[in-house]
Amino acid sequence: MNRYLQQETLYPPLIPRRPSPNLEYVIVIPALREEFVLLNLRRLEKCELPPGDGEVLLLLNQTRQADAETKRVNQRVYLQLLEWTRKVRNPRLKFFVQWLDDLPAQYQGPGLARKIGMDEACYRLAKARSRAGWILVMDADVRANKNLLIDLYQKAQKHKRAILLPRIPYQLQGIDQSDQLYRAAARMDLARWYRQIILGEKVLEPQGAIWVPRNIYQKMAGLRSFVTSDWRTFLSRAQGEKISIRNSEKVLGERLPRGEGRCPDGAGQLLRSSENPLPDLGQFPIEHLVADALEKDPAVAAFQKDPVKLMLHCHKLLLSAGLKSLK
Repeated sequence: MNRYLQQETLYPPLIPRRPSPNLEYVIVIPALREEFVLLNLRRLEKCELPPGDGEVLLLLNQTRQADAETKRVNQRVYLQLLEWTRKVRNPRLKFFVQWLDDLPAQYQGPGLARKIGMDEACYRLAKARSRAGWILVMDADVRANKNLLIDLYQKAQKHKRAILLPRIPYQLQGIDQSDQLYRAAARMDLARWYRQIILGEKVLEPQGAIWVPRNIYQKMAGLRSFVTSDWRTFLSRAQGEKISIRNSEKVLGERLPRGEGRCPDGAGQLLRSSENPLPDLGQFPIEHLVADALEKDPAVAAFQKDPVKLMLHCHKLLLSAGLKSLK
């Protein structure tokens, strides 16, 4: 057992089954009161698989002081997932579910569950004697595209010591949420694109997922903060240690925008807030959002007052241009 597993983990191994000797990657998904998470697991099950075997570890979590509704939902989802995992017959991608029902109250949110899951991934990869090994951490509301795993694996082969930030924007249209919430999600995505393309900032905020080489995670002593902002802290530390952090060029899925305040400083609170994180659209030419990827497109002027249509249009233009400005 290596030094990290001896000194930095908080829980003993959770999964009693021996991993595949060909295990190459583990997907960790913390989930709190996620009634429809099974739909997202089924999307993962249909993904094109990279070489080697993989595991998916879903961690239902709640604190000791969780309310009765949270406990009811988690129990119902847990039983549903146990039944489903027994029926899955994919020898190259195995699914496991754990219910952490007694976490300290001060760690409300996914942070501590994420840490526990990533440490379990390290246990599993070490047990399989994987020479490399990757950990993909995803939010429970991420709906993966079919190419998510294979694209991340291929990029990881080119940048073996890099942390990868998959491009998983918010869903901007649908029947699941209100129009107001979709507009709020579009404003948040526009703010990110503005900072990256116009201001040229290195935005260290994962969009629903992060791909980390196991050796990098262990070298950095893992997650040290268990609050919602733990990823920003982790990525800032990685940047300080000169570890490469790279954005993916392709959109690899979508996230469902939600305005629930389940985490005190989570994205749901921002979406629910009346504050607009985007500068007034009149303060800069909107067509500059795509100027680095293609010539000025006058069509975007028609979308200046509709952030959803604007975001969808920018997605289409930047994808068709190969996202050259974001590599």
